[in-house]
Amino acid sequence: MANLILSAMFSVVVPAAPAALGVLIRLRTELTTTLAERDAARRAELTARLDTARADERARITREIHDAVGHNTTLIAVQAAALAAVTTDPAARETAEQLRHLAKQSLAEMRAALGLAGAPSHNGLDDLPRLITSTRTAGVQVTYTGIDATPSPLISRALYRVVQEALTNAVKHAPGAPVEVTLTRDSTRITATITNGPPTAPSPDLTPGGTGLEGLTERVITAGGTLSATPTPTAASPYAPPSQPEIRRK
Repeated sequence: MANLILSAMFSVVVPAAPAALGVLIRLRTELTTTLAERDAARRAELTARLDTARADERARITREIHDAVGHNTTLIAVQAAALAAVTTDPAARETAEQLRHLAKQSLAEMRAALGLAGAPSHNGLDDLPRLITSTRTAGVQVTYTGIDATPSPLISRALYRVVQEALTNAVKHAPGAPVEVTLTRDSTRITATITNGPPTAPSPDLTPGGTGLEGLTERVITAGGTLSATPTPTAASPYAPPSQPEIRRK
């Protein structure tokens, strides 16, 4: 009798074992998949929270910069306009108007750099004549030779910033010196050459330091060009994609 019972159990269990094993494997696979999906969802949620926190922090910093710098810049523009309205000296009036224009332009460029809504687009190659004119109005002797070209916006903005930073450095470190700005181009590159003579006046009392050239180097390299600040500084950006572009950091 016992043998019959064992034989019956064996005949039932043995054929069912593969099916039961298959069910266990399937359940284990489903459980593993579910846990992996939950883990991925948890990581995605954490990443989203971090991205949101970073975005909120960037927005906060942007607002603080805009509020602080924008307030002072607006005051400069308002006071310059008031001075231009009450002064009887033509030279003082012209200087005040120039200060007001520069303050408004600085505010607009700051808003564009911070990506604020309604801000105008960044300056580019077409805006260089206006930059040269405003620099001359400020009393700097600038000779400018431009070109007729339509590079990409990235290259156009890089060229504008190269000339702008060079003029700023000339005013700071070589006051009274004439500055020559020359743009040239060939089939592959646009080259900006900015030179200045020795200073003829004491340096203005400006805050030293800054990372203008470092940031400018990164901007030019990003545009696929090279930048050097030497006794004969030049900056070049590609106009058309060369076959083997050369990018060098000096």
